[in-house]
Amino acid sequence: MDKVWLRALEPDDYKYTHQWRTDDATWSAVAGTKRFVSLDTERRWLVSALESHEKGGVLRFVVCVGDSDKPVGLVSATSVNHINNSCELGSLLSPEYRGKGIIQRAWVKVYDYLFSQLGMNRVECFILADNLASRRSHEKFGLVEEGVQRQAIYKDGGYKDLVVYSMLKSEFYSLHGDNLKSA
Repeated sequence: MDKVWLRALEPDDYKYTHQWRTDDATWSAVAGTKRFVSLDTERRWLVSALESHEKGGVLRFVVCVGDSDKPVGLVSATSVNHINNSCELGSLLSPEYRGKGIIQRAWVKVYDYLFSQLGMNRVECFILADNLASRRSHEKFGLVEEGVQRQAIYKDGGYKDLVVYSMLKSEFYSLHGDNLKSA
């Protein structure tokens, strides 16, 4: 099993994020609206994302596998709240790497960083109700379903529900503390 590791977002990563952004299967599974963007627009978005990361309001972690630094995914912590010690987490994984346990191994590293280094106590995720694969993945990781935001997203010509999941620091270490050395 190849190692999964994280690195910082780099300016040239826009070439990969652009591929993910233009993949229909990816965008049908996430709450965001698909936008048709040029490579230059994606490059400018990435420069802006790097600036947000440097300010600490949004943290982005590039997921890599094996010895390659080629991005296979991106985990983003948004709405970072240092008063309530909480944030929202979102993930994208390149289609050819899905279903291999890679994102969960990356989550172990990201959650540990958020809890142990940034002092977060709660991480929440919002997942389209009809994205059953993502919901199963989050539940398998140990996130708790808190409720449903009814018709919260307009997508594909209609309104869709969002399911709210969360994990507390104590829950993470109870479930994944032993996995930190092998993650």
